[in-house]
Amino acid sequence: MRLTAKLHRLPSHRLDSDHLRSGEVFKMGTENGAEVLGFGESAGKLEKGRQADIVLLDLGRICEPFMYAGHHPLDMLLYRGQARDVRTVLVGGEILLKNGKLTQIDREEVIRKLRESIPADYEDQFTKANTLFPQLRAAIATQCEQSYEEIEEWEKNPYYFLNNRF
Repeated sequence: MRLTAKLHRLPSHRLDSDHLRSGEVFKMGTENGAEVLGFGESAGKLEKGRQADIVLLDLGRICEPFMYAGHHPLDMLLYRGQARDVRTVLVGGEILLKNGKLTQIDREEVIRKLRESIPADYEDQFTKANTLFPQLRAAIATQCEQSYEEIEEWEKNPYYFLNNRF
């Protein structure tokens, strides 16, 4: 949602320009997303009778170091919210994360099991599996040589200037 909001925000200072507002972006990621995936009747909205996965955020942390009280909460969420702001997560009525701590999974045990699952000869396997990569990269570079000048020109003069002042 953040990427969508940033890519489609006002391209100029004209308030009548066509752009997506935060509410529309949020609806795309919730209600419309559920509809596209075929869950429109059972999810996507916080309504009685629908499935609800809920994420509670630390609004105080999102507002640090300063946020004007008149800013819309969806703007704050989309532009300032981060994973570390998540306090509690409820899925199907069960609390999976409470006060930033997992409630049903022992993180240390998962890490230990992952480490145990790595084969003793992993380094050898990795090296063997990637021996052809330098050759592949060189072959691709040779194949794309003719396109490099055109691509480099696009990098200097992109078709779309995000939020430029020109």
